[in-house]
Amino acid sequence: MNDPFNSDQFVQKEVKRLVRAHGIQTIIETGTHEGNTTRVMASMVPRVITLELDKEYFSKGDHLEILQNVTRLRADSAEVFSDFGSGLPWSLPHTLSTPTLFYLDAHGESHSPLLDELEGIIRSKIRPVIVIHDFCNPFRPEFGSDTWDIGHYKLDLIEPYLNRIYGEHGWDHHYNLDADGQKRGVIYIEPYPVPEPVPKLHSPSVDIVYASYKNDLCWLVYSIQFLLKHLRGAYRIVVRLNADCEDVIKDWRLPVTYHFVKPWPDSYAFQMYLKSTADQYSEAELIMLIDSDHMLLEPVDVVSFLNHGGPVVHYRNWDDDPNDSSLVVGRQIWGPPVQRTLGMPLDRDYMIGTPFTFWRGTFEAVRSRVEKVVGLPFHDAIYSDVPYDYRNFLNHPMKFCDYEALGLYASKFESDRYVLKHHAKGTHWPIRNYWSHGDWSRELMNYFDEVLAK
Repeated sequence: MNDPFNSDQFVQKEVKRLVRAHGIQTIIETGTHEGNTTRVMASMVPRVITLELDKEYFSKGDHLEILQNVTRLRADSAEVFSDFGSGLPWSLPHTLSTPTLFYLDAHGESHSPLLDELEGIIRSKIRPVIVIHDFCNPFRPEFGSDTWDIGHYKLDLIEPYLNRIYGEHGWDHHYNLDADGQKRGVIYIEPYPVPEPVPKLHSPSVDIVYASYKNDLCWLVYSIQFLLKHLRGAYRIVVRLNADCEDVIKDWRLPVTYHFVKPWPDSYAFQMYLKSTADQYSEAELIMLIDSDHMLLEPVDVVSFLNHGGPVVHYRNWDDDPNDSSLVVGRQIWGPPVQRTLGMPLDRDYMIGTPFTFWRGTFEAVRSRVEKVVGLPFHDAIYSDVPYDYRNFLNHPMKFCDYEALGLYASKFESDRYVLKHHAKGTHWPIRNYWSHGDWSRELMNYFDEVLAK
């Protein structure tokens, strides 16, 4: 007898998190198999409906009969889902009025009903959470996945269906990056939160703002070119640079607005100052901050980074993954300077989900908060004359943290103007963050050239 979730505790843990995060009341499972996953799901939610076509497997699930909140059906999921919305004797349309999670794991020897199931979900007119087992995980290709008559279980196979279920830009997804047991690939699909409709007379204007310096120009020129190639929509690019960059960039001939400035001795703190004052050299209503070593490697629309025209603040909880050193070190490094300047604990990690997008008024509000807490003008409150050396990063005296401070302020004082979104590990993201002090190589440059040439 197989253990629940194909003996994969990571899948079980993530399903449980999704149930809590979305207030799931009903789970619909396709592919009961022996019923052990069903039994665990029944402990998570008020009602589970599970479908199994195979007679032998269906009988192996007889132990589920004692569970009052489990409905078992020996049926073809494609046929059952085709009736969504038409009324069924077991009141499925009624259950679909509650928050629902679909756990899709049904297939025969040669046929998969997955696309028929997604068609049924489209007809149901709900925006559920969807978990698909045996899915190709591009980040962990060694995890098992399936190929059936409908093709390989990949994102491009199901994306048109997801756009019809949730609407374009109305969903997010991530993959399992850890696995045990049979180690199969899994995709988790969640609806974006839908705020109350707010009448808008126009779409907000957008500026994408960089702060950079001479050593990062090799990254900056690629980052800007990737934006111009892949980012659709209306936006303007603004770059603030140290004065010694002017001779280098004069021949770039890119459609960019440049501002040249005199830096501080602490170049790292100065970059944070430039980004924290982005509203002073941008007229846009929304400002997207991006670093020179952030590369947009696939086509997207600028609105895909927004939610109904407004900014999204992504975050990770500090305890999301105790083995993630970036969370452990990030909390140690950025917690104290944010506490000192904003007068409150850094409750989460907000340095995730590039570009970091904020209303222009948030920048001024953060600076005012810092001045009130520290008792100095913003410039003086975060100024540093300690020369920065990336090799001493962990011991460098940090005075501030732009992304963490902006995200914290937005979540605590302007939450009605932002959508807060948990950024789960493994979330697919079109922008890849590199490390400018260590990732550069001839091979990487050739790769960038190949992507730009496509």
